[in-house]
Amino acid sequence: MRHLITLLLLLFSFSAIPQVLEEIVVTAKKRNQSIQDVGMSVGVMLDEDIDQALQGGIDVLGLANRLPSLHIESSNGRLAPRFYVRGMGNVDFDLNASQPISFIYDDVILENPAAKSFPLFDIERLELLRGPQGTLFGRNTTGGILKFDSRKPAPHSSSEFRLSLGARDHLRADMALNRPLNDSNINVRFAFMANSIGDWIDNTTPQREVSDALGGFEDYAFRLLLDVQPTEKTNVLLNLHGRALDGTPTIFYANAIRPGSEGEFVDGFSRDKVSLDAFDQHFQESKQLGLFATVKHTLGGMSLVSISGIHSVLDQISRGDVDGGYGSVFGGILPSGPGPGIPFDAQTADTLDNHLQITQELRLEGKVGSRHWLVGFYAFLEDLEIETYNFDSVFVPHTLNGYVNQVQDTRAFALFGTIDLISQEDWDVSAGIRLSSDSKDFTAIRTQSPLSFLGIEGIGPISVSPSDTVMTWDVSANTKISEGVNGYVRVARGHRAPSIQGRLLFQDTVSVGDTESNLSVEVGAKALTLDNRLRLHAALYNYRVDNFQITKIGGVANVSELINVATLVGSGTEIEFDWFLNESWLVTGGLSLNFTELSDSDLSVNGCGSASLLSGCTVTDPQLPNGEYLIDGNNLYNSPERIVNFSVRYEKALEIGDFEVATDWAMRSALRFTLYESLEYRDDGAIEGGARVGIQLTGSRHRVSFFVRNILNDESMIGSIDFNNLTSMLNAPRTWGIEYKHLAR
Repeated sequence: MRHLITLLLLLFSFSAIPQVLEEIVVTAKKRNQSIQDVGMSVGVMLDEDIDQALQGGIDVLGLANRLPSLHIESSNGRLAPRFYVRGMGNVDFDLNASQPISFIYDDVILENPAAKSFPLFDIERLELLRGPQGTLFGRNTTGGILKFDSRKPAPHSSSEFRLSLGARDHLRADMALNRPLNDSNINVRFAFMANSIGDWIDNTTPQREVSDALGGFEDYAFRLLLDVQPTEKTNVLLNLHGRALDGTPTIFYANAIRPGSEGEFVDGFSRDKVSLDAFDQHFQESKQLGLFATVKHTLGGMSLVSISGIHSVLDQISRGDVDGGYGSVFGGILPSGPGPGIPFDAQTADTLDNHLQITQELRLEGKVGSRHWLVGFYAFLEDLEIETYNFDSVFVPHTLNGYVNQVQDTRAFALFGTIDLISQEDWDVSAGIRLSSDSKDFTAIRTQSPLSFLGIEGIGPISVSPSDTVMTWDVSANTKISEGVNGYVRVARGHRAPSIQGRLLFQDTVSVGDTESNLSVEVGAKALTLDNRLRLHAALYNYRVDNFQITKIGGVANVSELINVATLVGSGTEIEFDWFLNESWLVTGGLSLNFTELSDSDLSVNGCGSASLLSGCTVTDPQLPNGEYLIDGNNLYNSPERIVNFSVRYEKALEIGDFEVATDWAMRSALRFTLYESLEYRDDGAIEGGARVGIQLTGSRHRVSFFVRNILNDESMIGSIDFNNLTSMLNAPRTWGIEYKHLAR
């Protein structure tokens, strides 16, 4: 016992030697800058924090609420994640949906919802750029940007291998090899990921009971990087990457919410049990392939930069038993359940065919004295075809009874530039402007209707071609308040290009969302103090979005409609800190308060569809004579007002090796899943924590650690379906495992 106490005292004793925080370099302005000198709110997650958040087979949803003002959810499994920054986002689940948050991977935007699901592996850092980013990054950035950068080739040999084994037959293997080629100016890096979980959800439908029927996946991805320097003034970086996924879509739990409750589950609800009559047709597959090329050439005191990108979703299908249950009370198909039954069956599938995205950025940048400047051209081309199917989910062989085809071509071009108007030792002022032109050609046709038994037949083709030309800009000032403390103010205008919703399966119209524009004002301060042991950032913001695009989903029917809200207003604050208590203890944390409000006196929507069928929801908004509900004054859906996150990491060098203990936690307040307010379609808050304990033996390149995610096994809703029954979607359950890591240089 005495030896154990001595060991514990040794492990957790404080050192008198302070540890200095490493400088964080970001590229928010398309050049390397210390995060302290960037006049905007920027959140950063580095490689170790990202890896820890994604342990146990978790995808990008594992980063939800890990940074202030960032929320992430999905209703499409490991495909089509949806991002929310400062409350702004879009729940549209269609495969041509646009978002007010852009997703950038290795300096190339991935616009399509499916492309945004490309796996995260061998990542160097995530930069969350909050607020409009229209000047340098263009369209669809009214809320902000998530910018992921992978590790790049280096001029030395190294290798890394990680293997994780865990609950529910989890297996993840990551490999990265870095090699300089002999006697040449070429460096190569190859990274590979294999990630899987076994099926763990039981299907309990009568006469169709199967244990471990759903929930598993297999996901493979690779990245090959070649860094070539053909001349002293020219550098070329090639990035070939691909992905193959075979897995389970989001699980829909029918009648999981207790009527009249504030988002509470019914008695006896279990996350690992579901009752589907078409569980064997609940699957998704996706293949992606892309090639990026970045060329940098020095021209005297200037640099010419070209970033070319080709990315294709080669083949994708996602098919799901959306009603979340079995049978159909409306169709007279009994028994139906889980209780009190399913009003009508719903099984749909979407495929993404012939998708191709091509992007080209060309910019010239340089300095006049100490003032940076940049001018550029940008082009975005995307072609896609979506096929939507509806099936009879009750009777085998689940025959096709509905079909819709959508084709969309997008063409967008822009000219942009920024300049430091003033650049002095204690303060600077910069400004930028961008002229963007965007056009879409869209055609949809329904050749077979699921409602043909009611006399409803095919429709179309229906074609629309929205377009617009928009100017966006930003101005920011950054000043030195005192030694190690900077203050800034930023005013920015962003925009979201016209969008189209043409899911004609259960509706006869194509809806178009006109251009939305955002004006944002932000003030903040950034401090690096206590001998560079404490980094503290704080920001206050206020924005107004005119013609905010929003999607009305569900209600009285299985339909989606894109509309413009007259005005969305938002305000809030963000606080982040990193603090080295000493050489062993690192504490980080963040807090955000985000308030949003829809302002449109004429805005009304339908309530939940099941209200007139079996067990309905309790809508609390004012009801109009036509049965719709006024939502003027409501906040946005999927917009938690409060996010809190923190982490603690302890590292100690012992005689036997380097010992590490780390824990991280993310908490969010209540959120709502529908435009209207109801008691049922909400979640009252979530708290998810993770932990890791590891050791690397002295003189060894081997590291072993034990990890656990969702320690408290928090059971929270991340979404719902309101057109049929009280259906919910849930977060991932607790998982745990062991990880082996090998490093060689």
